[in-house]
Amino acid sequence: MSEYKGKIIDGRYKLIEILGKGGMSVVYKAVSINFEKNWAVKEITLNKNADIDFLAEPNILKNLDHPALPRIVDIINEEEKIYI
Repeated sequence: MSEYKGKIIDGRYKLIEILGKGGMSVVYKAVSINFEKNWAVKEITLNKNADIDFLAEPNILKNLDHPALPRIVDIINEEEKIYI
């Protein structure tokens, strides 16, 4: 079993499988524990040495509503990772 399978994020999302990966992120198929609904969860590994605001894009996207843009419902910030 891979180390991510079954991992619970913030007590709300259970990781099921990898949908894609590249650069500094991995996208998982996940299920909401409370609502039993499938979601895509993007995991971004933070690089403390990089001069990048990793929360800028998701914070902008969560306030937009357009069919061509992903809908952001949660931003979970852990020590070395961000989950969107």
